[in-house]
Amino acid sequence: IGHTVAVEGTNKKGQKVKLGPAEHFIKSCYDERLSANPGLDGRIAIELDINQGKVTTAKVTEDTIGDKDLVTCVTKKARSWRFPTDVTESGVYAPYVLNKK
Repeated sequence: IGHTVAVEGTNKKGQKVKLGPAEHFIKSCYDERLSANPGLDGRIAIELDINQGKVTTAKVTEDTIGDKDLVTCVTKKARSWRFPTDVTESGVYAPYVLNKK
């Protein structure tokens, strides 16, 4: 089963942003794709815009893995994430290293 290592998310000002259970969702996408392609390994980064706790934009901005289905899954899951309603941030960058270790 795959392993993810999350680097803390940062906003455009370089401030840390807590992503809560985000790693679990990224890992579930990776594990699903790993069963279809055991050689998946690399880095994927997402950028989020959050308005009053809801993700309004989620896009993959870095992908060294090259698996379209993984990108689709990560983007879809990220759009469903919820934060406390007082969180409004744009350009939150969160990179993840994905490997089987």
